[in-house]
Amino acid sequence: MFGYQLLSLFLVVCVFKWALVFATARHMVLTGAHPFQRWVELPGPRGWLPMVFLLLAIVSFPIWVSFHAGTLGTLVSGLLHPETSGTETHLLWGMVILFIVVGLTFTGSYGRLEKLQLIFVLLMLFAVTVSLFLVHPEWGDLLAGFANVTPPVYPEWVAEHPDIAKRPVWVELSTYVGVIGGSGYDYLAYVTYLRDKQWGLASNEQPSPVPVAAHDEAARIRLRQWCRAPLIDCTMSFAIVLLFFLPWLDRSKVRSIRYRGWMYKTMLILFAVNFVMLGYLGTVNPGHVDLIWFKNVTWAQIGLVVYFAFFLLMPIYTKLDRNKPEPDRVR
Repeated sequence: MFGYQLLSLFLVVCVFKWALVFATARHMVLTGAHPFQRWVELPGPRGWLPMVFLLLAIVSFPIWVSFHAGTLGTLVSGLLHPETSGTETHLLWGMVILFIVVGLTFTGSYGRLEKLQLIFVLLMLFAVTVSLFLVHPEWGDLLAGFANVTPPVYPEWVAEHPDIAKRPVWVELSTYVGVIGGSGYDYLAYVTYLRDKQWGLASNEQPSPVPVAAHDEAARIRLRQWCRAPLIDCTMSFAIVLLFFLPWLDRSKVRSIRYRGWMYKTMLILFAVNFVMLGYLGTVNPGHVDLIWFKNVTWAQIGLVVYFAFFLLMPIYTKLDRNKPEPDRVR
């Protein structure tokens, strides 16, 4: 509805959500306490803020769950049974998907959940990347959308739909932001899984801050090391937005990978292996040695450098690469 105007808003919201996840995860790693445990101690009636969140969840969660189940049901029904449009088949598929998710929630472990999440994220990234090139968007307008500072406005055709036009723009925008990026509830729930990862004091049953003396440099170094794991985990999760800049970073005139040079192919393979490695490292204890030579957190830091190097160096190695001549049929 708002076109590319929303991209700058999504970028800002992405930064805020990164700050929320990292600050919450950092707090749990250093104290062992979830924010809800601290909010119970706020001035006023005991637990008033968590109770507000609970009441909002009771009202909102049925709407969110039914929306996502209905959307996925419509998608699956359209792909598998396009001829049954209008026969309520999408409702049946939505219920099936909902039951599967509930079953995984009550029977699955965190390890299984994270592995499934990694698979879905990889599939989504692949689909988004392919879609960017198949849809052929206006790349200039798309890039300008990330720098847009003017408030989004309804397009003219919305006047033909009074039920939409009567809603304030900010209400419509808040709906998009919540659906696409997830709500704060999602991220506050996510950090509870840090107890399974056993990062720092996050696995402690009795939360307590780390006593650090004023001149205890060894303890300070240990605390900084503990904070690296959530920093890398959160940064990698939100850095996916860099994929949107691939069309401007790639300086090669050859589009088919079959005719690309060895530099691009090597970097692409390295990026794919590195991405899978980072996904695996996110499921294990950062202080252990599950690969070779180094601790998991060290490999994660190396992977973070490789990830950003793939994008930042792309204008250089795609321009210097020696490509094969491209036949006319693929130009």
